[in-house]
Amino acid sequence: MLPGVLISNQWRVCASQSNIIQCTNQPGLTQIPTNIPTDTKSLQLIRNGITSIDTTSFSGLSSLVEINLIGNDISSIESGAFVDLPSLESVLLRDNPLICCTMIDFIELAQNQTRVYVAGTCHDFNITININSFNSTRCSVDGQWGSWSSSPCSVSCGDGIGNRQRICDSPKPSVNGKDCVGTSVETMICNLGECEVDGQWGSWSTTPCSVSCGDGIGNRQRSCDSPKPSVNGKDCFGPSMETMICNLGECSVDSQWSSWSTTPCSVSCGDGIGKDKESVTAQSPLSMEKIVLDLVWKQ
Repeated sequence: MLPGVLISNQWRVCASQSNIIQCTNQPGLTQIPTNIPTDTKSLQLIRNGITSIDTTSFSGLSSLVEINLIGNDISSIESGAFVDLPSLESVLLRDNPLICCTMIDFIELAQNQTRVYVAGTCHDFNITININSFNSTRCSVDGQWGSWSSSPCSVSCGDGIGNRQRICDSPKPSVNGKDCVGTSVETMICNLGECEVDGQWGSWSTTPCSVSCGDGIGNRQRSCDSPKPSVNGKDCFGPSMETMICNLGECSVDSQWSSWSTTPCSVSCGDGIGKDKESVTAQSPLSMEKIVLDLVWKQ
């Protein structure tokens, strides 16, 4: 006896005798058992609940000569399911709800070789047809595009380039069906939003000095606009205005008379001579000069 095989959450037991494996009348057996001995020559899987045959169903069973799948629920057979079975001579598929157009590759294999005897029928639009006489051109299918899938934008912010792709697989073209019309790749502009920009100071601009000569006060200003901060970018660092001492040169000064000063009269009585003195102060960048003017006056 073979060890139990866990299929559909139930243990199934198959009988083994002289390289013949028999698993029959087990509705819960819905797929080909997975631990069949590699030297098996005859596989009898009659009246079970097997629904499909894929490319790995008979992997490693190169000694198989006969496969009997009569009376199961098989509706499709994947391409290549029987390819790697060099000793195979017969495949019995009667009394299965096989759909002809889901097993084109197997039908063409059955029709184009003489080594393996294939017995069974398939259904084509409610018509039951012998596998060996079915015309596969009836299953011609034109390709249709699947959904678009998009690649990431080439940048994380601002304008960038993105691609989108689609595959001609919904369905694929088969049995001389037409390929999909149109392009499989498109390039487009993408934008994930404005980029974060930190602010930068513009050039300084200066206001006039507060005086036209001598020491005064002046200001200079700048704006945070080269560029302005945007999208949560950082503001400019530092002051936008500075105050400074300005000097446009020494101021010019006009001369002015000072107060009179008087000297005593030259005599103590009668007519005499006295002097009034007035100082003129003239300022220049080089020196200070005093000019004394003598005025004669009569006491």
